[in-house]
Amino acid sequence: SRKSENLTCLPAPAGRSKISSFYEDDTFRSALKVHEHHFVFLSMKGKLQIDNSLFGIPYYRMDIPGLAPRRAGLVQAILQQREESEGIKRSNSGGWHSTYDLHETEVPEIKWLVEQVTKVGKNCIAHAIKVDKKLIQMMNLWANVNEAGDWNAPHAHFPSQWSGVCYIQINEQAEELRRSPADGNIFFMNPLPLGPLHRRPISTNVRPENGRMLMFPAYLVHMVAPHFDDTPRISVAFNFRVKQKKEEGHMH
Repeated sequence: SRKSENLTCLPAPAGRSKISSFYEDDTFRSALKVHEHHFVFLSMKGKLQIDNSLFGIPYYRMDIPGLAPRRAGLVQAILQQREESEGIKRSNSGGWHSTYDLHETEVPEIKWLVEQVTKVGKNCIAHAIKVDKKLIQMMNLWANVNEAGDWNAPHAHFPSQWSGVCYIQINEQAEELRRSPADGNIFFMNPLPLGPLHRRPISTNVRPENGRMLMFPAYLVHMVAPHFDDTPRISVAFNFRVKQKKEEGHMH
């Protein structure tokens, strides 16, 4: 790799590529490398990968800056929410799903996380569709707690426009408890039914990591496979929409 003025770039792969710099805000002063169907974006305080290997559909991966030292407080705050509320039933099979209004909480730990997710989410969407960040609105955010054997059935988040997940607690040392390499992974389904005819997979999966945030179009069908370790898997999921310009003066 090479470094210049705090900008970090990966070595360019063979073939046509270009490197361009852009500044989203003080937190994400970054370099963007574009190479045909693969995008990698590195920031000073966190690593963001823009990768459209999901059947040609763009999705974003980011390690949230500052989450690691706050993880214990976030875990405690979310588990306290579970103690106080029975939650709701959606795609969750056995797991706990909070109500959709967690983005409005005044709990300090969760409020901090909402601020980070909102900032990163707006940056990703603005980059993806070249829209003013003032028009991007978080619609809702909720917590998920999956114990051993819990899973989430295939679902999408339509009519939202962008969706995502941020992983708070993952037991990354539980390799010996895995029954398959994809235990606990998030699966994305190819929206093109004839994908295999074009040498595209029917599905692909991504392994969750502590502090990792994913963003993807809300229409993309996905599911979460069960895990089999004793540590509860804790995440928050969320939806965004892009307002029409005529709505800007009427919504907050």
